[in-house]
Amino acid sequence: MFINQIKKEGVQDYIFSEFQLKSAIDFNNLFKLDSTSASVNFARKMNFIKEEEDIKEINRKAFLYEKLDKDDIMNRLELMEPNNMYVIHHSLAHKKLKETNPEVFKTEKWYNKEFGVEELTEEQIDKLKKIQIEDGVKMGNAPPNTFLPKKLELNKASELSGKPGKVFSDVNSEIYFKQDDQFDQPLVELRCKINTNDCDFPNTTESLLFSMMWVNMLNENHRELNYMASLAGIKSGISVASDHLLFTLSSYNNSVENFVSAFFKSL
Repeated sequence: MFINQIKKEGVQDYIFSEFQLKSAIDFNNLFKLDSTSASVNFARKMNFIKEEEDIKEINRKAFLYEKLDKDDIMNRLELMEPNNMYVIHHSLAHKKLKETNPEVFKTEKWYNKEFGVEELTEEQIDKLKKIQIEDGVKMGNAPPNTFLPKKLELNKASELSGKPGKVFSDVNSEIYFKQDDQFDQPLVELRCKINTNDCDFPNTTESLLFSMMWVNMLNENHRELNYMASLAGIKSGISVASDHLLFTLSSYNNSVENFVSAFFKSL
């Protein structure tokens, strides 16, 4: 269904442009390694260098998005059809099937797991070839990524302090800020401590269990949001501490406010 929709929509220029921009940003902001780590890194990459002249691009090769070949991508998509694909299906229903038909199951060599193999019928293959998404279902290429950094600049404060300083305070919140005084990188780190007494948190065992369940549900709800954020180089997470909830984030400093805003709007 998803593959059929991608074939229908075709290759989108903006997706290639986003990958191209993000790769250039990542390459220009690579962290420096110590001599031992750098040597090991080079040695691993040498396995993938076929021509000696390519060695000069050994660091940049993984970040190159120089040309978009739409025909090649569409040709690869056309090869993705039920005739040359396989499906892995996990289900508790297989347990009953194994009990009633043990002869159809085989045992995997290394992990000693039982499995069965079944070929799709011509009718099933024909159905998969034609299947399309239902009306009202959103599926296909991702929308333009508003979390992607557009331009990176070092935002240096006029005076650098060795300790975080309070920059905002009211009855509900306090904000502390510290400018990096050691590394010149266009990056931002955020740690947000959320205090709450909802459901008597954190005074009872039930409230702690409920908070963990709430975090799992929130992460599931934010699956698409976090996916788009990861493509933009944003790493974030929320967890339960002993007496508070902790939200953490690390990212490039440009456009990160879009993600923070989207995150807390859906909190």
